[in-house]
Amino acid sequence: VPAYTKDKLCNLIDKRIGLERFQDAIGGTTRHEIYSRTLKHPQPSAKHPKDLLLDHEFCRLLKILEGAVSESVKGNTSCNDSPKEIGNSDPMVGQYKDLIREQDEEIQKLKRDNENLEKEKQEFQ
Repeated sequence: VPAYTKDKLCNLIDKRIGLERFQDAIGGTTRHEIYSRTLKHPQPSAKHPKDLLLDHEFCRLLKILEGAVSESVKGNTSCNDSPKEIGNSDPMVGQYKDLIREQDEEIQKLKRDNENLEKEKQEFQ
């Protein structure tokens, strides 16, 4: 469809279903028993068209293009922020950084206290 571009598709995936869920769906399809059976047998085994879940040609193309599609969607900057951008924009990351700083300061204080107690212990012996 000429109106759709890679960027529009990537935005659609990101906004509607999420990148992680999209990748899980593709991966889940390729791990499914019906996918494996359809890939091995080109002739459809369904007795009625409504029973046909996956087409052999679709499975073959998915196997060939799965990695490229995942990398393309994952590599697109509009779908996947770089770690630096995430670190600066996500408030949860900021809270975790603050918590880590506080814990580091507390660890340093406890180390100093421990050293002081070790010195006092040495003096009493």
